[in-house]
Amino acid sequence: MWKHIHIPTDLALIGLATLLAFVLRDKMPLSLVIVRPGFELYVFATLIASFVCFSVSGASNRIWRYFSFVDGLRLILVVGLVVLLAWSMTFILNRAEGIPRSVPLIQWGLAELFLLAERSGIRCASAPHTVPETVDPDHPTVQGELFNGMDDIAALSIRCAKQVSDNSIAVVSMLNKDQKLT
Repeated sequence: MWKHIHIPTDLALIGLATLLAFVLRDKMPLSLVIVRPGFELYVFATLIASFVCFSVSGASNRIWRYFSFVDGLRLILVVGLVVLLAWSMTFILNRAEGIPRSVPLIQWGLAELFLLAERSGIRCASAPHTVPETVDPDHPTVQGELFNGMDDIAALSIRCAKQVSDNSIAVVSMLNKDQKLT
């Protein structure tokens, strides 16, 4: 059931990207963009192409596991296919009258931005949040270090670490010049 909730969200974001593409291209108020000839047909073709492409590719289903680089690439390809199909359907129906040539490119960029941001946000929100451990001053943790070679620099490092760390660093072992434990 949960996998079907993201298809309407994806359709809404792609519809918003289409609307904003027209607004950005024409630099007109929204009320004038909506009555523009060819606008409704292009939005309808975009939503139909989006529904078909997202349903067939399963790009909306992957959001519930995690969002990886491969999912991002798949999303880029699916949105490109949506824009291409919407432009093709509009061109076949009315030769894309009233639709500037730059609108599909702006739409593609905005749709990618919105969908990748949505999925990245869901991934960040669902990531486990780690709480840093509190250090108990009565029982400090001891960290072990392994030094490779005992020379002046290693001796200086050991002295500095012991002085700064309040005895929370213990030298576990050292390797001599023959790579044998001492």
